[in-house]
Amino acid sequence: LISAILGLSRLSRVELNLVDVDVTKLARNVAADLQVAFPSVRFEIAEGLRTRADEGLLRVALHNLFENAAKFSVEADDPAVFLESAVRD
Repeated sequence: LISAILGLSRLSRVELNLVDVDVTKLARNVAADLQVAFPSVRFEIAEGLRTRADEGLLRVALHNLFENAAKFSVEADDPAVFLESAVRD
């Protein structure tokens, strides 16, 4: 946790580099990395997710979110982490 916070604090001092990001691809790469530590957790990432963001910061955010979700769901009968999008009015 401490190293994650230190890493995030270093990233927060870097100028944002906003680019078009294929969130689906990035999230699947992060999930594949975490699959080693959480082999029983299923990661489901929606198709066609895109945004404009700093890719490095988004990778850190997705890693932290997915890792926490996996940690807290690993004991479930069918542990799964989902990343989807929704359009709301």
